[in-house]
Amino acid sequence: MERDKLLGTMDAKVWTDEFMATKARLGDEEFDHAMMLAWFANAIMAGFDEANRCAQRALDAEREKVKAEQEQWEIQAREGGRLKDQLTQLQAQLRQAEGERDAFTRKYHEAMGILSAWRNIDHADAVARLLKAETDLTTLRQLVAALPVVDVQEVSVWLSPDESGWLVSKRPAFPAGLYWAKFRTQAEADSFRALLAYRATLVAQDAPLTDEQRAIRDCCEKPHDCKWGGLGGCGYEGRKYELKQDAAKENTNGL
Repeated sequence: MERDKLLGTMDAKVWTDEFMATKARLGDEEFDHAMMLAWFANAIMAGFDEANRCAQRALDAEREKVKAEQEQWEIQAREGGRLKDQLTQLQAQLRQAEGERDAFTRKYHEAMGILSAWRNIDHADAVARLLKAETDLTTLRQLVAALPVVDVQEVSVWLSPDESGWLVSKRPAFPAGLYWAKFRTQAEADSFRALLAYRATLVAQDAPLTDEQRAIRDCCEKPHDCKWGGLGGCGYEGRKYELKQDAAKENTNGL
């Protein structure tokens, strides 16, 4: 039998058969004490080696088990991290949904409050107020339309010499004492200038002016070129009033 094959087995019968075969081959004289010691030492070591191989196989199996469990743990850890991220995302979505719910609840209560207030409104009074507001708006529009159409970039707001109020006039300011309007505060004067700016935006909606109407409108805006002459280049007041009345009639007849 081959040496490695014999040393790799723990079968007592194999060892015995090989012992008897070797003894028959070598004779009794070769099987002295030293031969017997070597033979049994090899048999014992064969058992030891087999025990080591069994232990190694068990250890290898345990290592594979540990490796498999570690891989499974890593998979679970990754899955746990993914689930944690999903949980965080779901919690954020829940908070957003709760915020939207709270906002909707507030709007609902506001709407119910408005509805409750609407039920308690005196509708006849509300209609009367609305009609009055429409009338006031029409009056306001008429007042704005009555303002002169000027280039607001050439309009100045300035403090009167005696500081008694704020004046509005064309830039540069008229000679001493001449101005379009006077207000107590600069804010009021600025508001009037803003009205003039708004009036200028409506000029495209106005009916076309005749030369005479345009001259009336421009009178006193260009004192040195005033078509109607008069003191200070401002036009004779009586004639100007008469022409304004005629222009108003023409506008009325044209409607």
